[in-house]
Amino acid sequence: MKKIRMKINGHRVDFQSKKCVVVVCQDITEEEKQATAIKESEERLRAASSIAKLGYWRFDLESHAITWTDEVYKIWGRQKESFEINFENLLKTIPADEHHAFNLEDREVLFGRKDVDIIHRIILPDHNIRWVHVLGRVKTSEGGNPRIFEGTVQDITIQKESELQLNRMSKQLIESEAKFRTIFEIASLGIAQVDPTKAK
Repeated sequence: MKKIRMKINGHRVDFQSKKCVVVVCQDITEEEKQATAIKESEERLRAASSIAKLGYWRFDLESHAITWTDEVYKIWGRQKESFEINFENLLKTIPADEHHAFNLEDREVLFGRKDVDIIHRIILPDHNIRWVHVLGRVKTSEGGNPRIFEGTVQDITIQKESELQLNRMSKQLIESEAKFRTIFEIASLGIAQVDPTKAK
């Protein structure tokens, strides 16, 4: 036997001088299945975003309202209830020497001719630094006017710090080799390689 979910509403009415109740029954089985599927999809999306440290942001170019998903707040180390999102407060979380990357007057970006793809630092409330990768694009109205600026941001601190550490080690190795060559040339030393297993 197939089970279905019903939504039942009753209304009191007067009909031919008699008090009656009109009952409306609606099959909501498919509606609830769709709602459950949407909820499960959203939960999977939140889990994937958390694992990837990936958040979504949206900037309304008309009202200047900024919207963040929960993961963006987490990346920035901010609480949704206490941090007011606006462009001024956002810039305060970014080192001053990187503010140029947030030029809202960039016409190539604003008119959708170029996407945003930048890597920059952010300053956490405890003054620690994180690295983030920002991707964004503009949505225009039917008339071609820029309307919505939206995109993603991902915490890449671990990858960036590993890259910087590798660069430092590479630089130190190059410097050490240069010092060794200098010492070798000044001292006029010779170096011989001997295999002790073949020595007689």
